[in-house]
Amino acid sequence: MFEEVDKAAATLADTKAGWVTRRDAVETLGGNASRAIAALQRHAEESDVDVRAAAQKELARAKSSLQAVKADAKACSLEDLVRGLAKDGERTVTRADRGFAVDVRFKSGRTQRVYVAPHEIREGYPLVRVITYCGKPKDEAFEWALQANLKMIHGSIALEEERGEKRLVIVTCFLASEATPLEVRSAVKEIAYYGDWIESKLSGKDEL
Repeated sequence: MFEEVDKAAATLADTKAGWVTRRDAVETLGGNASRAIAALQRHAEESDVDVRAAAQKELARAKSSLQAVKADAKACSLEDLVRGLAKDGERTVTRADRGFAVDVRFKSGRTQRVYVAPHEIREGYPLVRVITYCGKPKDEAFEWALQANLKMIHGSIALEEERGEKRLVIVTCFLASEATPLEVRSAVKEIAYYGDWIESKLSGKDEL
């Protein structure tokens, strides 16, 4: 177990590793942490006094660590979240309405535009929305679109209607107070990839 955790931590720290590899490392670390805490919670009321005391002590330490992280954390501005997205030959970031547009270029020569902007749901929670527009839907598209939803870590395929026109989109939202540049960059990359794939299936065209 420790070997898996140490390996994942080393991979995450390697900024030269691919984003998918580093994202998988984050998921490995998070999964192990969640399983460990769940196991401790199951024995927090253990009949054996020594086991119970040890489990409660470790849970308290985990809680203290999380509280320290939250206390140190500061919400990133939208500019902070997109600052690291620009990359020569791969991603261009420009201002767009209330947020930013990220043009992601692929080796095939195709380009997909992803928008990162503030968003607010009816309940009033400030969000950061990452969205790309894929084109006009076709009846036969809905089945494979729903199947594709299962493959995505960031975002879901949805149907948006604006001014009487329906479009397939891929969208995800983060709480503005908790969004990180790494999460937003990962979302932009994945949403751009699948957005371009859907656009090519719908029309075969390459439109921003």
